[in-house]
Amino acid sequence: MKWDLLFRYRMRPGMLAWLLHRISGLALVGYIVIHVYGLRALTDREQFNALIAGYHHPVFRILEIFLLAAVTYHALNGLRIVLIDFLGWSPKQKRLFWTLSGAAVLIIGLGAYPILRMFL
Repeated sequence: MKWDLLFRYRMRPGMLAWLLHRISGLALVGYIVIHVYGLRALTDREQFNALIAGYHHPVFRILEIFLLAAVTYHALNGLRIVLIDFLGWSPKQKRLFWTLSGAAVLIIGLGAYPILRMFL
């Protein structure tokens, strides 16, 4: 096997969309596991208050922005897949990818602003 074949592959928007969709999906599964683990604290009031107090740490604010980014991208890329599969927009895949990516950046920016404003 020639190793140069691995590095000659051009990353196109469809492959990038697929890769980011998988990564964001795995990130959301990881978040759900952590979230369910945190829900165990609902049985004890003091433990729950300590958990919520820990979530006010700045690291969790940044992680909240990453969660917003993962949910937004995953949802909008899922919409792109639905439009391509069910409405047959396949010739417009590249334009659709970049349009929905721009919308995702706008939504993430608008959602991250209140979270980052707390740092100021």
